[in-house]
Amino acid sequence: MVDQIRVKAKIESGVLFKISRMKPVIKTTQPHGHKAYHELIFLTNGAGKHWIDVQQYPVAANTIYFILPGQVHCWELTEIPQGFVLMFRTDFLLENHLSEKDLTHLGQRLNGAQILPEQAAEITDLLERMEKEYHQPTVDQGKIVAAYLQIILLKLKQLVRGIAVSDERIESPVVDAFQRLLDELFRTRRQVKQYADLLSISAKYLNDLCKKATGKTASELIEDRVVLEAKKQLIHTTLNVAEIAFALNFQDPSHFAKFFSRCCGMTPTQYRERIR
Repeated sequence: MVDQIRVKAKIESGVLFKISRMKPVIKTTQPHGHKAYHELIFLTNGAGKHWIDVQQYPVAANTIYFILPGQVHCWELTEIPQGFVLMFRTDFLLENHLSEKDLTHLGQRLNGAQILPEQAAEITDLLERMEKEYHQPTVDQGKIVAAYLQIILLKLKQLVRGIAVSDERIESPVVDAFQRLLDELFRTRRQVKQYADLLSISAKYLNDLCKKATGKTASELIEDRVVLEAKKQLIHTTLNVAEIAFALNFQDPSHFAKFFSRCCGMTPTQYRERIR
């Protein structure tokens, strides 16, 4: 446990893409985030636990993990891990016409999923080819690496088609912009109107758009984001409830406790005890 969640940078400033192998070490890592880039991890071997935000996943052979910018993760490994780590910035996706939203959707469906051996063999082969290109710089290296990433993402999308659920929700650039603002400002701005003003629309229209796109209103999404951060702090740090309350800009610890209890059905202390 740590007194605060730190941000690590394992990809150098100015570098848009990096592929490396998992370090063959049994270890427990401190909770940390990677604010400025995505991680796609594919393990071919290993055992233990892997936390991503407030969800704990098993570590096993042929398992996939997606870690988005701003998410917190840590490992509790009990066997030597083997596999690949891909790190890439949003600019790499934009420059190569790859969808950041697809990554989010894949992460929601495949995080911690153990795929079949024949599927794993195909993904491993693609990653080995990508790694070879990465270590042999050419004029078109970036395009070739991006093409391999595109193929890998398409292969992973095939895996989730059978479990995809149908709904009537719509794509919305305005909701995407709202959620980006929410990630930046949720500690100090809790009113729908504050975000609507920044987006030059009415609060009612923002609520309606969010409901259609996500199934939740903007006010519910604001609450969810605050609750998520509170849970991260309760799980991954040693901060007491009062310290977490003030870090999230609540008036006092009792106000925070009432908010958390209303949203989660238990007090922050009860949640921490249950998770640990």
